[in-house]
Amino acid sequence: MPTLIIQQHDGQVGCRLEGRLLVGRRLTNDIIINDVAVSRIHAWFDGDKDRFYVADNSSRTGVKLNGKSATGRQPLADGDQIEIGPTRITFHLSDQLPEGMLTLDRKDSAESAGTLFNCECGAPLWVSPNHARSKGRCLHCGRSVRIPQSVIQPKPVVASAGQAACSICQCVILSGEKTTSCPSCKHIYHADCWAENRGCAAYGCDQVDILGGPEDTAPISQAVEDDAPTNAQHHWPLLLLASSLFAAVLGMFTFGLTALVTSLIDGIYLVRTRQHRKLAAGALLVSLVGLAAGIVFSYSFWLRRPLWSMR
Repeated sequence: MPTLIIQQHDGQVGCRLEGRLLVGRRLTNDIIINDVAVSRIHAWFDGDKDRFYVADNSSRTGVKLNGKSATGRQPLADGDQIEIGPTRITFHLSDQLPEGMLTLDRKDSAESAGTLFNCECGAPLWVSPNHARSKGRCLHCGRSVRIPQSVIQPKPVVASAGQAACSICQCVILSGEKTTSCPSCKHIYHADCWAENRGCAAYGCDQVDILGGPEDTAPISQAVEDDAPTNAQHHWPLLLLASSLFAAVLGMFTFGLTALVTSLIDGIYLVRTRQHRKLAAGALLVSLVGLAAGIVFSYSFWLRRPLWSMR
């Protein structure tokens, strides 16, 4: 069984990679990194027979493997260095920890209100309790998922002196994080937790569900709420495809210039996006075909002679 050596500002601690280990800011994780640069479920480690992996959970600041950005699920080799925020984790195939090193107790993780479950792709997802049985979208693979009923029971989280905990997710609010204070009961929340919960979570408060909105269309949260996609983002690929078709038709009379513009936009979107890549690639293909067809047809139409007669 391989081991992980976790180097943080307060020293080193070791643990064995048994099953799956979640890494992030939430107190329900196996490896907790209390830093504003770390997402709530930032990444995870797991293994399959004799192979072991680290996976970035579509986090905001990413994961580095041996100094290079790692996307998706990456295989690990003995001695690999994984950087998550300010923490460095070293992977060893040996099942022996250095003598005298403290061992991470995975059973000490506190529980908080909400639902923690797995997408079909294996990505861990977390949502607040009032989104149970609604629909969402996995940011790791883009698959639509049905959120199960809450399986994690609330348990109070005690913040240390000078720290406040979000009244929804129960995570300590770190310096630099955006917050929202309920105007009625004065409870403090992460700004994204307030928006996701559609208002206050305190029973009897007049700010409960103040933001409104149907529950069955609530967006999913998976510890990267900071960069969760909006509904408008899901429509972009369809808009690009429709505009590419229109530009291809118009390009028949403009020597393909309109198709050239949409092909550039489609190409930029395809490079930058992580989701709906098939639609984006289809839109790019339509634009390129429209560009070629526009040059041929416009030359024949406007100059009254076929393209092969060009000199």
